[in-house]
Amino acid sequence: VSGTGFRIDISSPVAPSQVQFNSTSQSVYYTTVTTSLQCNWTNGYDRYSGISRYWVSVSTETQNNWNNGIVKDWTDNGTQITVIISSLSLQSGVTYYVGVKSEDYVGWVSSGITVTTAIVIDTTVPTMPDGCRA
Repeated sequence: VSGTGFRIDISSPVAPSQVQFNSTSQSVYYTTVTTSLQCNWTNGYDRYSGISRYWVSVSTETQNNWNNGIVKDWTDNGTQITVIISSLSLQSGVTYYVGVKSEDYVGWVSSGITVTTAIVIDTTVPTMPDGCRA
């Protein structure tokens, strides 16, 4: 809605359309790192006031049950579209997701969140099958 010299923002922004782990597109990501996750995403969009910040979180659940598995609560990432989430204690064999949502300059937050595909922590050293030699 427009008036004389001002706009009224009546809608929530759109969350980023894609979140990637380590700037790669895969159906499942595997990593041995247990203390941090690095992600990037496409810009969110807000028709009226623009995007003022992105919020980032880590969970063991996907969008529908996000709050049931939060490992790292929502953190303000400013307008940056990349993040290194550190000080984590991720467990081997557990699947994690990084979620991003947008906030506009009025304070509206996107109703949906965009998440990475599965990030699997694997710190298990492979063993040699019986009968094989190194």
